[in-house]
Amino acid sequence: MKLFSIKQRFLLAAVIALLLFGIASRLIWLTFSGIFPYLLQLVIIGVLLYLFSFFLNRYILEPIYIINQLAEEIADNNLSGRAEFATRDEFFILGNTMNEMIKNMRDILQENLEAAEKVAQASQDMSAMVEEANLSTQEISSTIDSIAKGTEEQSLHIKQSAMAAQQMAATAEEVAAEAQKAAASSAKAADSSKTGGEIIQSVRSKIIQVKETVDSSAAVVMKLGTRSQEIGKIIDVIRGISRQTNLLALNAAIEAARAGEHGRGFSVVADEVRALAEQTTQSTIQITQMISEIQKETKTAVEAMESGTRAVEEGAGLAIQANEAFEAILSSINQTVQTIQEIAAASQEQAASSQEMSSTMEGVEQIASRNALGSQQVASAAEQQRQTMENLAKSAMELVDMADHLTALVGRFKVISDFQRCWRVFDCNYIECPAYQSKEEKCWLIANTLGRDGIPMGSVMEKRVRCHQCDVFKLNTLVEEEKEQEEAEEKSVS
Repeated sequence: MKLFSIKQRFLLAAVIALLLFGIASRLIWLTFSGIFPYLLQLVIIGVLLYLFSFFLNRYILEPIYIINQLAEEIADNNLSGRAEFATRDEFFILGNTMNEMIKNMRDILQENLEAAEKVAQASQDMSAMVEEANLSTQEISSTIDSIAKGTEEQSLHIKQSAMAAQQMAATAEEVAAEAQKAAASSAKAADSSKTGGEIIQSVRSKIIQVKETVDSSAAVVMKLGTRSQEIGKIIDVIRGISRQTNLLALNAAIEAARAGEHGRGFSVVADEVRALAEQTTQSTIQITQMISEIQKETKTAVEAMESGTRAVEEGAGLAIQANEAFEAILSSINQTVQTIQEIAAASQEQAASSQEMSSTMEGVEQIASRNALGSQQVASAAEQQRQTMENLAKSAMELVDMADHLTALVGRFKVISDFQRCWRVFDCNYIECPAYQSKEEKCWLIANTLGRDGIPMGSVMEKRVRCHQCDVFKLNTLVEEEKEQEEAEEKSVS
């Protein structure tokens, strides 16, 4: 059923007013004419005025009041209200338009609020990230400075190493040259040792021959000593014979003296014999002395021969030892020559490696110099990046302040999302009513809650009325009442 429009309502109100005015005028005329009583006229006029005021308030003033109240709420930054009209007229269309406008404003504000929160969170995150990046950049800058210093020191050390490598190469070349000279000298020493060994072998042969000769001479001298002893024995016999001859000559002289003239010739013979015996005795004494000296000299010669034999034997042993020593020396010299040759070859290789290392060190030194220059450039870039990060941090903080300011501006508006639905106050699962189940804190005592239809429930009475209209609430209430009755019956029975 389509109701009257606002224009039609005003026309109808004007017609009703004219009718009422006509009726009132007629009643006044009838009153003065004495047809109706005065009190009845007043009642009729009052009823007509009430009907007129009810019609005016119900269909004209009340919608205007609702729209005005909604406009005042919007002016107070409260976008949680709605315009509800039972009639399908211009006020209904205006209310729906305002509801749609409020919904759009709520959506925009909600999006702005969410965007502001996201911007604030992102700005805070970005600020934290920028702070961390700034710290990291500072650490990187410090590290790069250290690397630059280390690279410079490394370049200096590499230069020193290159110089040391060049010196080592020169030294290795000198060592190789000296090793070659030593190898040549060792080869000569080996030849000399070989010649000395051959000479020692020859000396050893000669010493053996000398030993044999000395041994033969010693045997001859020993035989000579033996013969001297035999001669001494013969001289002793001759000495004894000479003594006996001297005694016999003495006896003959005595006997010749006794014989007188007859024994004078015998006396002369006896004297001659005695003189010969004395000469023989003297000769034997001299021979004995000579033999003694010969024996002494022979003994000395024998001892000398024995000493010479021992010396020759020792010389032969020393010659053998010398030969062995020369052989060992020759072997050592050969090993030394081989080692020196290896050292010479290794020194030549070391010299070549040192040259290569020197060239490599020069290349590394150039790279280190470029790295040092690059590190300085990176350090400068890191410092610029740090300054950029500081500027970015300032911008992020300004963005945070702007987001906070935007949040504060948006927060001045009260939207429907600021309310809580009563069945979500305690995370209800849609089959339990928190208004009834929570004995400690009922939902009608909690501010800013919404009913199941999404309409704000402001007053306690309105919340209770809506709760008692809820089927779930009624069911839970009935179950609770049944439980209370059962408990009461159990208590009464007990």
